[in-house]
Amino acid sequence: MLQVTQQKPVRWELAILDPTRPVAYQCYGVDSGTGGFLDLDAAYVLEALAQPDPVAYEAARQESVEAAWRLSSAALERFDQIYCDSVIEEMEENEAAAANDVYPYDRKGSWANLRVSDDTEANVVAFSSGWGDGGYASYWGYDSANNIACIVTDFMLFDEDKSITRRLA
Repeated sequence: MLQVTQQKPVRWELAILDPTRPVAYQCYGVDSGTGGFLDLDAAYVLEALAQPDPVAYEAARQESVEAAWRLSSAALERFDQIYCDSVIEEMEENEAAAANDVYPYDRKGSWANLRVSDDTEANVVAFSSGWGDGGYASYWGYDSANNIACIVTDFMLFDEDKSITRRLA
């Protein structure tokens, strides 16, 4: 759960990712057993990190397909080194701290809160996903004043009758 406020949610609503798709397909895909929450600012930062400079890429493409491929590969390697490696390191540190009771109960597990831009303070909250790879739905929790209090992903760790996905479907 990612808390937006300290208010307790009193109702839940499915987070709609694509309004053109049926409710059963309103989930995000998980690959590598890691999910996360990020806002649009963070998405733009990560996209820019994973892409080569457009002017340099066009010049490389004019030179040869191989030159363009090398530039794209270098951008993806930069993304891995700057973002992926940092997330993995922080998740492992937090998981080790949880095993040693450094964190209170509500922070146990493999997770990271990584700032991806000092300019915008954009961040990504990443975490291990319940049963690993698959598709998982998220839900907005609204407080008594109808404001968003949190967002939670149902990783289907509980019996069907206890699953928020099953109760709200």
